[in-house]
Amino acid sequence: MRKNFLICESAEEKASFKSIKDVMNHLEIQMNKDGMEKEIQTFLTSSVAQLFHATLNSSEGYCLKFNIPLGGVTNCFKKLNLVIESVDDAFRADWKYPKGTRMYSDSYYHMLLLLVYYGLKKNNMTMASNAMILMLIKLWNGKCLPFENKINSIVKY
Repeated sequence: MRKNFLICESAEEKASFKSIKDVMNHLEIQMNKDGMEKEIQTFLTSSVAQLFHATLNSSEGYCLKFNIPLGGVTNCFKKLNLVIESVDDAFRADWKYPKGTRMYSDSYYHMLLLLVYYGLKKNNMTMASNAMILMLIKLWNGKCLPFENKINSIVKY
């Protein structure tokens, strides 16, 4: 049986995915390789722990933006042999959104959504919940941004 995707062995080779299901099939293969699932889960857990620790040590409270691990999440694409553009193409094909839309095309959300889905599918609630927390924190940051100046003028730290 022929697969609808290619395993990307180098940066030059591009995997072509027709749907999110194809991406998930590839992700499952990659996660089964030598401790990859544990490595990704450890990254997510430590990112959430660092985020909460930084927030507790902050004197600014919850009104300001949280620091999120953009680079670390993007690095998951390399670790899992995924090409950002190919994953975006698969999401766009399934969700029918136009190319270049700000949130729908964001690779940060794509990776975390894939990890939430993988965690739920494999009954790995730690992975699913940590990926969801990181995704929701970025959404929170986006919602806070327009109100940041107003909040700073009202709230005294």
